[in-house]
Amino acid sequence: MSFHLIEGTPLASNGALIKAREVTDFMESAALLREAKRIATDAETADAEARRSGYDAGLSKGLAEADRLVAAEARKFAEAVEAIRAEYAAHVADAAFAATTAIIGELGDAEIVSRIIALQLARQDENATLQLIVSPSVQLELQAKLGDSSGLTILSDPALASTDCHVMNGQGRIIASLSLQLQMLRERWGLETASAEMETAK
Repeated sequence: MSFHLIEGTPLASNGALIKAREVTDFMESAALLREAKRIATDAETADAEARRSGYDAGLSKGLAEADRLVAAEARKFAEAVEAIRAEYAAHVADAAFAATTAIIGELGDAEIVSRIIALQLARQDENATLQLIVSPSVQLELQAKLGDSSGLTILSDPALASTDCHVMNGQGRIIASLSLQLQMLRERWGLETASAEMETAK
């Protein structure tokens, strides 16, 4: 069998020569073969492109899903850290408040009220005339400690508890009782908010 190269396409023949009447058949066969090769090449190209597009689309989708999962986990981690921080802060505030009340518990009523008065006096005009209204149970002891202070009058009111203290100045009455001071401290340290949240959770 002989092979002949027609327009770059090898074709098989039973003879060493191609007869004139066979040339047309050979030319058509060669054209069909080239078209078949072109179709095969185009199909391979299309298949490769489809695979590449599918891969790119899958990769893009996978990366997007990975980003979403990472972002979700990052949010969970941040929320967990914040919860730990808040719980730690609440424990610290609880401990500090417990220590404060323990120290106060070691003081006498008159000493507690005298310290409250000292804080209030530090906030007043030094030349202001003030009246302190306290419980009769601590009046005499406070009078002995603070009686020499100019512009300061200490009065008693049986309706007041032993650690209550009211300060009267030119602008009105300031309630400086221990219970109120502790309440303000709890609010400042966020203990009231934490307690309210725990009650709501129940």
